[in-house]
Amino acid sequence: MECAVLSWGNKVLLTLSYGRVFLVFGTLFNLACTFFLSQSFFYSGLILAFILKVGFTALVWYLRSQFVSRDAVFFYINLGCSPRKLLAGALAIDFGLLFLLLSLVTVLQ
Repeated sequence: MECAVLSWGNKVLLTLSYGRVFLVFGTLFNLACTFFLSQSFFYSGLILAFILKVGFTALVWYLRSQFVSRDAVFFYINLGCSPRKLLAGALAIDFGLLFLLLSLVTVLQ
């Protein structure tokens, strides 16, 4: 069974399942950034928030790679889905949420 054979909804569910660690910690970090920027808004803070987000994501990625069970990765490989593709999808969702929240803060200020 190849990943391309899976329906679009199943691909999204697999991405959310695979990237749940990133999405949980990423969403918490996104909300914290949004809260602090909404309290004292400045444009250099947007750049700082983005740089911190990239660093935080790299840290979570490293910690996940250290503690994830190798058997869990084989589940996705057996489905024909590349773990890197699933991770890229989870990161796209996470950074999309950050972009949406920072845009909302910019518009509301």
